[in-house]
Amino acid sequence: MHLDYTSVIHFFFPPSEDEQLLRNMTKESFAALSTNVQHASTRTLLPYNDPHVKAAIHLNKYHYHRKAQILLTHALTQYLHTLPTCDTYVVSIPLSSKRLRKRGYNQSDEVVRRTIKTMPHFHNVSKILKRTRDTKPQTTLTRKERLGNMHNAFTVSTRHAHIIQGAHILLVDDVCTTGATLKAAATALQPYSPASVTCIALAH
Repeated sequence: MHLDYTSVIHFFFPPSEDEQLLRNMTKESFAALSTNVQHASTRTLLPYNDPHVKAAIHLNKYHYHRKAQILLTHALTQYLHTLPTCDTYVVSIPLSSKRLRKRGYNQSDEVVRRTIKTMPHFHNVSKILKRTRDTKPQTTLTRKERLGNMHNAFTVSTRHAHIIQGAHILLVDDVCTTGATLKAAATALQPYSPASVTCIALAH
């Protein structure tokens, strides 16, 4: 008798609703959800109100879920292939040290690292940017409060500041609502004279 170990595991540890949503998703079907829309100063790739996108974002953010990371990586890869081929520095929006210790990883940086490992003209330089304080979760705030919450929330590492001057930089976050987080991060980079700063959110 052949045991289906996957079925046994799912019997004792049933997959969550989010995991069930992603079970039959392929990279291609997930990428087909892409909207690739410009919202103010931020390019957003996927619609957060789609349950599959929301599930992938949630599983990547809180559960270090491999399939969620694969799907989000594919969506970001598809977009980066549309950009000009030139040396570009990619900076994931940093977490506060407190939140990073608690979670153990930066969900945006995990997707970035997976995406650019086969794209040699993109360079992961997330250490350029540091979070100065543990801000409140943006989802709990009004639009006005979000803008105030992110004011001066980021600073540039003096050790890595020389990289910014004249560089093309991509700022990447997992979710954008008002764009306040990405805008604050871009503002922190501007005094160091980058050639360009492009803000990207995986979902909006």
